[in-house]
Amino acid sequence: MKSAIVTGSAKGLGKAIALMLAREGYAVVLGYNKSAKEAAKTLSELRKLNPDCIAVRGNLTKEKAVARLMSSAKRKFGRIDVLVNNVGDFLYKPLLKTSPEEIQAVFNSNVITAFTCSKKAAEVMRRQKYGRIINVGSTGCDKLIAPEMTTPYYMAKTSLLLMTKSLARVIPSGITVNMVCPGILKTSVVRVK
Repeated sequence: MKSAIVTGSAKGLGKAIALMLAREGYAVVLGYNKSAKEAAKTLSELRKLNPDCIAVRGNLTKEKAVARLMSSAKRKFGRIDVLVNNVGDFLYKPLLKTSPEEIQAVFNSNVITAFTCSKKAAEVMRRQKYGRIINVGSTGCDKLIAPEMTTPYYMAKTSLLLMTKSLARVIPSGITVNMVCPGILKTSVVRVK
């Protein structure tokens, strides 16, 4: 059975990715933290497509939560074929009114979670000699732009891009690491008019 972990998949883009993977025959591990009600609804939709799907709650900025997510997938499915690092907080605020703690939180949720999840998933994928890691970026993160209201977010997504490129070079053979950068979505906090 093919399995996939999608972080931040209770709603929005993560949910859409999880549902697409389930339609393609994957047993999906729905990773979520605060959105319990949405996660329950999404899990119900996923199980209509594949009854083996599961949900695992945890704050992925904590290494123990990442280990629990990976071990749940490994224990249930015996393997991890795909990891989608979708989780990542967004902050819409003028830079000079942003606190160092807010910048750190955005960085941790977008970059540190992806790094820790990728590292742990790669341990399983290395033994399988196969795996796909996909990081979710943001349009423009490759251009070193700094929008006034979203600078910390773009700082984090640009860092994620650099990390993705580095991981793609050093990760074991048989495992690919890529990044996708979606544009503005219906569920985005900020919309273009």
